[in-house]
Formats: sequence, structure tokens, C-alpha cells
Amino acid sequence: MNRLDPQTNSSQIKEEFRTLNMVTPTLRVEDCSIALLPRNHEKNRCMDVLPPDRCLPFLITIDGESSNYINAALMDSYKQPSAFIVTQHPLPNTVKDFWRLVLDYHCTSIVMLNDVDPAQLCPQYWPENGLHRLGSLQVEFVSADLEEDVISRIFRIYNTARPQDGYRMVQQFQFLGWPMYRDTPVSKRSFLKLVHQVDKWQEEYDGGEGRTVVHLLHAVLHITLQKENCVFITLLQEYHCFLHRKYTQYCREYCSISSYKVCVCAVFCLHLVVTT
Repeated sequence: MNRLDPQTNSSQIKEEFRTLNMVTPTLRVEDCSIALLPRNHEKNRCMDVLPPDRCLPFLITIDGESSNYINAALMDSYKQPSAFIVTQHPLPNTVKDFWRLVLDYHCTSIVMLNDVDPAQLCPQYWPENGLHRLGSLQVEFVSADLEEDVISRIFRIYNTARPQDGYRMVQQFQFLGWPMYRDTPVSKRSFLKLVHQVDKWQEEYDGGEGRTVVHLLHAVLHITLQKENCVFITLLQEYHCFLHRKYTQYCREYCSISSYKVCVCAVFCLHLVVTT
């Protein structure tokens, strides 16, 4: 795919990148007008990674005026609309907004691929035990389990302002086997196990209908590929500004998916799981 043609000085993957840019609608600055409002600046980790207005999951739980924005995007899978919510690791000032997002959109799973790093403004946003009170929201630790490269934690979320809604059970899956300096997981088998755990929890708790909150786009690519055996990069390009703005970034993503697909195809042959 990346082999250069000496006559054209191009390659198949380079031509694919050019075609992708031609057929994908260009996101303009005005498409992200809500994220660019002055009152929302401090809620964005990077001002060059912004969600377009049409994909925003507006927060419903009331928390004062002008508080319905979070840097996140509803993302379709191949067969299910709004199957994922892609978001940044909560900033210290958006932890409450993150849990509002989880509660408002009936999320049952949180997939976390990065480590906690206070120096990079990536705080621990969950309680290790007991209750974490965030205004009217309560996040209660229930249990934790470590299996290979995955720490799974179960929380009970409750809105004291709306006791009639009851509580919601959410499981967080923190994957430890994908350092930020690597383009692919250390162990493909461990990542497949993560996807299986998320799938199993979704089916057991919510019949597979609940949304999944994902901290990094890589996870959406691989979870979609594992579950549906295809990924439409053109769809993904529409959700976050400047997603593949550089050819080198696209190459890294392509290599990441390609190297993973060898393992994924084997799973499909064994289990014939091709739908959600």
C-alpha cells in the first residue's frame, strides 16, 4: 500500500488519502461555532480538535446557565446511529460535565485507553471507593477487577435532583496495554479481550442498546472493525475537525487498522459475529 511507484512518485495509500479528502465534506471553522464560543474555550483540551455543531451531545442535566456544552461528538457505527460518544479525557473543570454526559445519554460503558496524568491535566475522574459528589450528581464506586491489561470498574450514578429516574450502572474499562507512544496496542489479543468485555457488558446490562463513551478515536476504529468487519473513514472524518489533516497521520491510522485486522478476521472466522 505504501510502496512508491517510481514513475508517478506516488503510492496506493497516498492516492487513497487524496481521494478521501476529495469526497469528504470539508469542515469549516463556522461548523464548530459552539465549541468556539468564548465561554466554552476552557472546556476544550485543544483548540484544533473540536466537535462540529451537528454532532454535539448537548448536556441535559441542568447545572446553571450556558452549561450544556462538552467537547464530545456522537458517532455512528456502520449499522447503528449514535452508537459511540467520542470525547477527550475530562479536564479538572469538566469532570462533572463528563458524568452528566454519561447519565444524560444513558451510557453503560466507558472505554479509557490513556493513563491518569495530572501533569497533562488528565485527572482521575472517578472515586476509588465510596461516593463522589458533584453537585446533584453522585458517582458511587461499586467494584473493581483486574484481568490481564484491563481494569474494569463498576459505578452507580444517581441524580439527587431527579430521584424518580433511579440510578444507572456504568462500567469503565481502562486498557493498560496501549502506551501513547505506540500506534497499535502492545498485545492484539488483549485488545480483543477488551472489546469482548465491553460487548458482553453491553449485552448483559442493556441488551446491547446503551452507548459507549470512548476517550480516544483509535478505540472506535477498532471496536467498529471487530464488531462489523469494516470501517468507513469518511464517516469518522466528519466528526472531529482536522482528524486526518496530515498524510503522515493517515498512514499511522491505516497501519494501525491493517495490522489489527489480521487478528480481527480470525475472530470473525471463529465466531461469525458480524452484527451488533
